[in-house]
Amino acid sequence: MCQALEELFEEKLNEREIRGKAEGKAEIVAQIRKKYQKNKTPSEAAEALELEEAYVAGIMNLIQANPEADDIFIAALLLARTSSGLESG
Repeated sequence: MCQALEELFEEKLNEREIRGKAEGKAEIVAQIRKKYQKNKTPSEAAEALELEEAYVAGIMNLIQANPEADDIFIAALLLARTSSGLESG
């Protein structure tokens, strides 16, 4: 019983940690989304936001591929990509 409770507690902590990271990245996603909606190129947006162009382009691609997704969902996708080693940022 104690082992099951410990595992459940650890799982909830991991979920909160992931949610917290996604919420933090969602702020950046929101800024990039604004640039995307103004038809800025990844290069223009990256320069304005002082971010790497490849990072901005990756987020813009996620926004384009998931137009109905909110910023937290896009951030979660980004975190999944970075944790799997597909992208840095």
